[in-house]
Amino acid sequence: MNPAVEREIPGTTARAVQRMIAARFLGLLADQMSTYLIPVVIYATTGSVGLSGLAFAVQWLPRVVALPVLGVLVDRFPIARQFLVNDLARAGVLLVVAVVADPVALMAASAVMTLLNGHAVIATETVLTRCVPSRLMPDAQSRVQVAQQLSFTAGPALGGALLVWPGLSGGVVLISGVLVVAAAATSAALRSLEVRRGAVTGSPLRNLVDGARVVLGSKPLMSLVSLTIVVNLVAGLALGALPVIVVGDFDAAPSMAGVVAGAASVMSLVAALLTKRLLRRTSLGTVVAGAGAALVASGPAMALAPNLVVFTAAYVLWTAGVTVFTIWLRTRRLDYLPPDVVGGALGFFVAAVLAATPVAGVLLAVFGAVTGAQDLMLIMCGVSAVLAVPAVLCWIRSTQTRRTDLASTSP
Repeated sequence: MNPAVEREIPGTTARAVQRMIAARFLGLLADQMSTYLIPVVIYATTGSVGLSGLAFAVQWLPRVVALPVLGVLVDRFPIARQFLVNDLARAGVLLVVAVVADPVALMAASAVMTLLNGHAVIATETVLTRCVPSRLMPDAQSRVQVAQQLSFTAGPALGGALLVWPGLSGGVVLISGVLVVAAAATSAALRSLEVRRGAVTGSPLRNLVDGARVVLGSKPLMSLVSLTIVVNLVAGLALGALPVIVVGDFDAAPSMAGVVAGAASVMSLVAALLTKRLLRRTSLGTVVAGAGAALVASGPAMALAPNLVVFTAAYVLWTAGVTVFTIWLRTRRLDYLPPDVVGGALGFFVAAVLAATPVAGVLLAVFGAVTGAQDLMLIMCGVSAVLAVPAVLCWIRSTQTRRTDLASTSP
């Protein structure tokens, strides 16, 4: 890989970057509140496992399909205008939900919200790349990670609180207000930043094809894709089945699903901080091996949990394991993504691994009512364990081959 180029962008200050990240935190928080609130309402009002699974699939499928092209769109239009349209569009969708709250409208709104949030995340990363000098980037990335983890923690908890009071209609109106504030704050923050224009070369279709070719032609990247899909099959099922298990199987209040999700998000933040400290003493491979053990233990534990307390403990442990696995994944895939096509390749990579999420929703919709959500999760844990073996072996062989090649070419 080419060494990083030192970027010095006049006019960009640490305070300006912090204001931008704070503004986007509001958008992330609103997304996490609505992402939790709407699916829980669908299950609580219908009591249908199949409809709940279908809603989860519909929520994620448009985002997965659109991910490869979202980066192309971000590069071709003024970034400030995109943030404004995105946040206000999400606010408008939630206002429609406040008036029309039947299951079909809720599913459609959830799909649009998740799609637009995917665009907002890519746009935020683009702003950091274009306007943050090298000397400020470590602090900026740390703040973005903290903002994401805080939103993952506070969003479901606040969404659960909104279900208690003022309920769905009042809750989505309040979330809509947060998005309007996020739009105004982002516009103000961007005025104090020097955001460089992207250098778009070639057609959008060509960029997409090049990105797909990079991933499909790399054995290490494909083994990473396979491993992540295996993890995401169970992770997606756990996330999609959360309202069904908490509210339906354990007869808890809908707000308790937010408490469980919030507890898992807190552990996710703790796991990320612990990983940072552990890496000072041991290798990332050793840390992710421990995370793998946590996933192997907690997946079946969620499926076999006899009560909400045991399920919550297993769900929290699972989320911590996924967090460490994700850190390892993001670190390792950068070793194989060429800098000249990193955007297109990364978009295709992320779309491929997230495809498991709507698939999990479809499985829940089709089989959840017949087998039960927990039994279905146990089956998927077994299937994932079988699929993980060849994926791990493929990764080990590909990395050993790469080390041999590097050793043979070194002077």
